[in-house]
Amino acid sequence: MLSSDMQVTSEAFRVQQDSKSRQKRFAYGKTASHVRSVSRTARQQVTSEAFRKRKAASHIRSVSQAQGSKSHQKRFASARQQVTSEA
Repeated sequence: MLSSDMQVTSEAFRVQQDSKSRQKRFAYGKTASHVRSVSRTARQQVTSEAFRKRKAASHIRSVSQAQGSKSHQKRFASARQQVTSEA
């Protein structure tokens, strides 16, 4: 009996706290939500731009690495040929 009573009161308390926090959140009205949405879109634009730049940079890096490894292979192939012709 006592435990169920405690459960009910704690549940009621939780609901009350929940509604209080919700009231606080919506006490600002439209302006706060508007500011939130504006800042969210601005943040999304910034992050997408950063993502694009990062992606481009990684692409350039991978291409240059591939080209570098090709020239590396050519140089070593010529060196290998010289060694085999000398031997």
